Amino acid sequence: MASNVIAMVCADHKDWDGALRAAEMTLSHDPDDTEALNIRALALRSQGKAGASVEELKRSLQIDAEDATSHANLGWTYLQKGELSKAETHFREALRINPELEWARQGALETLKAKVPIYRWILGYFLWMATKTAGMQWVIIIGLYFGYKVIFVALASNPATQGLAYAFMGLYLLFCVTTWFAGPISDAFLVLHPFGRLVLTPWERFGGLAVGSAIVLTVAALVSEMFLQNDVGIILAMCVGFPAIPMAMMFQSREGTPRKVMAAVTVAAFAMALGFGVGEIYGLENLPTAVASICENCSRGFLFVPLGSIILANILSMR
Repeated sequence: MASNVIAMVCADHKDWDGALRAAEMTLSHDPDDTEALNIRALALRSQGKAGASVEELKRSLQIDAEDATSHANLGWTYLQKGELSKAETHFREALRINPELEWARQGALETLKAKVPIYRWILGYFLWMATKTAGMQWVIIIGLYFGYKVIFVALASNPATQGLAYAFMGLYLLFCVTTWFAGPISDAFLVLHPFGRLVLTPWERFGGLAVGSAIVLTVAALVSEMFLQNDVGIILAMCVGFPAIPMAMMFQSREGTPRKVMAAVTVAAFAMALGFGVGEIYGLENLPTAVASICENCSRGFLFVPLGSIILANILSMR
């Protein structure tokens, strides 16, 4: 029905009230329209009404027990509620009915990852952000950053709370790092999981192993610095760790322009890392003039890799 099309357009634009109205218009004419029930359930879930969403989807499955989309949507709703066992059951059922349903595959993958408590927390943040418009997502991201800055400055300005300031900074950085790397790292571990390896795509498996390896090398370099104490370990950690940020975002970017752009940024980041590393380890004064100039320019750009890649990835994801 035309009202279902309107509901889907509203849902795509995160206009959940509009999606509800359009879906209810369809249901007023045909109470058994499973597509409208699914759209209504999605809108309710996105408004934080997971319980009502579950009821809508159960009703849809009473009408058509073999509707893979209803099973997948019910799985996502249970996932949002933290009921992982029920979520996995419905994702598996959706994939049994339609093995090619990407929505169900992604849900099954996220359910497996969510069994790790820290990822479950991050997933909750991602699911919540996904219900917001692109503009609101930017407001939240910028608001979190400035909120962090205000609190940090307030705590750091008082000698009695300076320790709390740096602890707060550590928590904020941990949150940021976790959002960047949680997905690929989880993918690396799922390669060893009997069901996980079935739902991972080759790209996700490769990404998990690549980012996981970069993190291991970064940690190894930092550990080596404890023994060498000559700054080489820190330099090597930066040379691997900084480019790992755009690399992680590349593997999480959707296909097409976003992934291609982040791939180019990743290649550029590793190239700058090479120049930075050579310049720092050997010393610019000990290098040929042309090489020293290249290394110096690489060093200038290299320091902006983490923040720049984060901003760019967020812009690309919201287009």
